[in-house]
Amino acid sequence: MGAIAALGNAPPRPFRERQQSFDAATYDRLRVVATELRRIHDDGGEIALRTGEHVFAGARAARLVKWI
Repeated sequence: MGAIAALGNAPPRPFRERQQSFDAATYDRLRVVATELRRIHDDGGEIALRTGEHVFAGARAARLVKWI
């Protein structure tokens, strides 16, 4: 988790800008990432997620992936 937390953190774009850039291709990429994270976890691998300043690892990340 420390390696993920140490990565640089760019300021988020405004909400409307992020919302307008979300298209079918973006949705498909996110679906593929979520599927791969779930597969890695189910195969016994360790996963971690970072959204902005928030880092989710271990059981917490596993709960989020199962929810997606």
